[in-house]
Amino acid sequence: MEEETYHAAGGAAADPALPRYGFRVISQFLKDLSFENVDPPAELHQPEEVPKGVIQVDIKVSRVSPEAIDVGVHLRVEATVKGVTAYITELEYWGRFTFLDLPDPVLEMLAMVEAPRLLFPFVRVIVANVTRDGGYPALILNPIDFAGLYRSMKARQEPAAERMEGTF
Repeated sequence: MEEETYHAAGGAAADPALPRYGFRVISQFLKDLSFENVDPPAELHQPEEVPKGVIQVDIKVSRVSPEAIDVGVHLRVEATVKGVTAYITELEYWGRFTFLDLPDPVLEMLAMVEAPRLLFPFVRVIVANVTRDGGYPALILNPIDFAGLYRSMKARQEPAAERMEGTF
């Protein structure tokens, strides 16, 4: 049986024969949250019809050090009931990620695909809770294909930010 040595920081001891690279989450946090209940339902938890609307997603990336980046998921939802705006919610959820010895194209892909994928479940819970607490059925967001968005962005040769819009 092979033994593995661990550092006090919780990672395995570095083997000089193995490549030194990696990508991991350091922290994550809610940076901004807004819920505007423009036209609340007449009876709490009993809207006259299920809200319909538009969802916009932006991914923001900034380098904070030679080996760390911040990645933010900015989400905006504008929902209507019978053609009238019922609520608007916006949030920014961020994570700080460290990386080691990653080529720029790989780091860009991780920042635009893997990091948002890791943050999205937390965004989803926040949106569900805030819409439910606003008196509407909880808005359960469908998974987002961040890899598809990244491929689309690369095909158009846009800068490292992507907007996705959809209806629910």
